[in-house]
Amino acid sequence: MRSSVLSYAALGLAAAACLAFAGAALADDALVDPSVAAGSLSGKRVLISPYNMENFNTANTSWVTRLLEPYGVKTDVANPNGSSSKQLDNLETAIASQNYNIIIWQPIDPDTADTTIRKIQDAKIGQILQFAPKDIGGMHYSTTSVDWTKTYVSAGAAAATFIAKHPDLGPPQVAWIGQYPASQQCNDRLQGFMDGIKSVSPDAKIVYNEGVTTAEQSRSKITDLITRGTAFNIFSACNGGMALGGIAALQAANLAGAVNKVPQHVYIATMDGSPPELQLLWDQNSAVMRVGLFGPKTAAIADAKMAINLLTGKVPFDGEAEEFANVSWLTPDCDTYRAQALEQFQGVEGFTVPACSFKYTGND
Repeated sequence: MRSSVLSYAALGLAAAACLAFAGAALADDALVDPSVAAGSLSGKRVLISPYNMENFNTANTSWVTRLLEPYGVKTDVANPNGSSSKQLDNLETAIASQNYNIIIWQPIDPDTADTTIRKIQDAKIGQILQFAPKDIGGMHYSTTSVDWTKTYVSAGAAAATFIAKHPDLGPPQVAWIGQYPASQQCNDRLQGFMDGIKSVSPDAKIVYNEGVTTAEQSRSKITDLITRGTAFNIFSACNGGMALGGIAALQAANLAGAVNKVPQHVYIATMDGSPPELQLLWDQNSAVMRVGLFGPKTAAIADAKMAINLLTGKVPFDGEAEEFANVSWLTPDCDTYRAQALEQFQGVEGFTVPACSFKYTGND
């Protein structure tokens, strides 16, 4: 199973190169903002600078590209691959070129984000910050927002409830993989996850909390953790790519298995809802029990609406606007939840939502 996880992750990364061919433009009657005519923004250009191009960002940028395409907007993607210095270089080059009307970006280094925001504003370029605070440096800009602390509570409570029902696994002990450099988003996700766990088991402990920039680093760190003999029975990570790296290490150590969808060693929760995660969620022999479907389409709709408002002047380049993206926690009940995933990954090059492989009986 380890090789299948890694190949799916590689497939997601490779899809980044195919964004321009991700699918046909939406029909006129499916415009994200029907009040703006198709083709009326021809010649406008948008640059997207995500944290990296793991599964969520690959799908999200595909959707942003396709949602803006009917208006005539051209979209480019600059992948900094988790490097704050590379992201800064990309953004400064874009600013100097004056080729872009809007920059959509996920700040990698929160300590320098205010300086970059100001540089973009000084160039009179509109910007949308994805999943970042809306008051950095006291400046105004558009944001796509999620209440990450609140979002993670239910997943933590589900994990602790399972452990409480299976005392042979021991008291709740959590291994977590976050981002490096540390981000407020990841900190909020961990806080919510632990809030949920402690609402069921107040004495639960975090036994491991490290940051990475790639799935391969996550795999390496969890491999080291297992080798050292550190005991844990709950595993999660800040995003799906990081989770998949850790899961590969757990699989190699025979700790990621389940019998009739009952984890035997470690309860696993992941975030992004990408097809590789869903394959594991809907595999009765896998210990992945919760997957947060942070829908790339849902988030892209929020981004596209704000982009159109900026491009049409409804919101000034230095104005403040906010759209919210939601997260749904999927269970092993594939029959109930697969339709949601199909909608979110429709037309994304290289992604196929797995079919249901067994009938879930709700025994978690």
